[in-house]
Amino acid sequence: MVENTLVVSLVFATGLCIQAWLLVRDRWQKKDWMTLMMAAIFCLFAFLPGKNEAIYNLHWHILLVFFSFTFMYAIFFSSRILPCINEQILLIWNLLMIATAFPFLQTKPVVFWVLMIPSAMTFIFNLLPLRANTFWKLALYTWFMIMVAWIGIQQMKLGIFSEFFDNSHSLQISVSDAFFGGMSFMYVGAYLIFLFELLPIPSKKQPLKERINQWKEYTQIMVSRFGDDQTHIRTLMVTVPVIGGLLTANTILQFMSPVLLTNLIITFAPVVLHRR
Repeated sequence: MVENTLVVSLVFATGLCIQAWLLVRDRWQKKDWMTLMMAAIFCLFAFLPGKNEAIYNLHWHILLVFFSFTFMYAIFFSSRILPCINEQILLIWNLLMIATAFPFLQTKPVVFWVLMIPSAMTFIFNLLPLRANTFWKLALYTWFMIMVAWIGIQQMKLGIFSEFFDNSHSLQISVSDAFFGGMSFMYVGAYLIFLFELLPIPSKKQPLKERINQWKEYTQIMVSRFGDDQTHIRTLMVTVPVIGGLLTANTILQFMSPVLLTNLIITFAPVVLHRR
């Protein structure tokens, strides 16, 4: 456990920057270093106190810096950050989403069962020899990004996120939680921002026609990155027990914190599973 705001922030930022590179590693260009540097410099303005801020909250401003950098990154690299996915990858994320949503079954059952409706479609496409058309590719890819955002938000609420809202002491968190928390923060934040980009609502001075054309471009990218390869029944029989067994075993044996385990899956699943 590290109890030092500067050290924790630097470790978190390191994980965030490494994930930023991983998201576009196969499409990286030399000029991207300059783009990231300019974004990082611009984000430092988030340290400035607000107009009506009576008491300066350092932790909140550090979090604002990370938010600003993630937002600018998602805007600059919007056409390159989306990974190629298929039915198997969708299934793995769905299993993880169900695990994080399961506590809502008792406290907020409506939320849980609403999430189960698109989840059922994931299992149907994995169980049956159905080939997704353009509509379903777009729908399933959108559901993939919603799951990533949902999982990340739930984990941040339980993990390092809560530390940034407590200004009574220095940031207290383990190095592993800070590092992988930073990686998952970038991964989840980039997709969450892209989800807002999918809303066909023009900005204040943007023509509606231009916004619609931009929206069509984004949806075409999503459709093109949903693979046609289908899940074999043997793969399905292995994937569900392995992922489900890992999550269940950790719940019983508690060999690591649930937040860290989920952050590890969020971090390494794209590297291991996503075809570029």
